[in-house]
Amino acid sequence: MQPRPTPRTVPDRPHYLTLNVVDLGVTTWRIPSVLRSAEVFSLLQEAGIAEAAEGADNDGELLEQMSARLPALFACQGALLGLCWFDPAQDLETARKDYNTLSEYGAEVYEELHEAGWGSLGAIQAIWQELTKRLVETFVNQKEVAEKKLFLEPTPGALN
Repeated sequence: MQPRPTPRTVPDRPHYLTLNVVDLGVTTWRIPSVLRSAEVFSLLQEAGIAEAAEGADNDGELLEQMSARLPALFACQGALLGLCWFDPAQDLETARKDYNTLSEYGAEVYEELHEAGWGSLGAIQAIWQELTKRLVETFVNQKEVAEKKLFLEPTPGALN
């Protein structure tokens, strides 16, 4: 991580949030656009993470199903945390533009967080779960907006 020469101001907008994480304290995040969120969900789908979790009936089966997919899961987690990163005082050294795939970027972000002392799997999992929940809410809100727009648009040829 690189210290910022001047701390950034966190805008007072709904897609910026702070999370108080055990062992890390208060962290600041920015929910990315629906486009970037879709890229992370696509990465999860490609890795078969959801299917593996759904196919397990107990913790033992879940561990067995997920063990082969853990590198992909950690890369997805790193990608999401990297895309959402908005620390006022520090920037990630890992830049998205330097990697051909989101998975490669995510794996490197995960390594950077580990090197910076974020090695606690529990802390990363807590952030991952909260950010994923917020991304899903963003998708639901976008869907509702689209449905309302379609409902309110005049139908061509109809008397309005």
